[in-house]
Amino acid sequence: MKFNKNQTMLFSKNLNSLNNLILKEKLKGLAITHYELILGKDSLDINLKDISGGGVLV
Repeated sequence: MKFNKNQTMLFSKNLNSLNNLILKEKLKGLAITHYELILGKDSLDINLKDISGGGVLV
């Protein structure tokens, strides 16, 4: 996924607030994937679309 500057900053802030070190390390290791971020009108309406031919993760 490609993140803009604000999304990257928010991701880093959220990542730093995690207490679960295992999850934190796994999230740090995320690389660009074959998912597209789909944001709805509501700030909680966040979905990932598999652009390699799969469906939508909700």
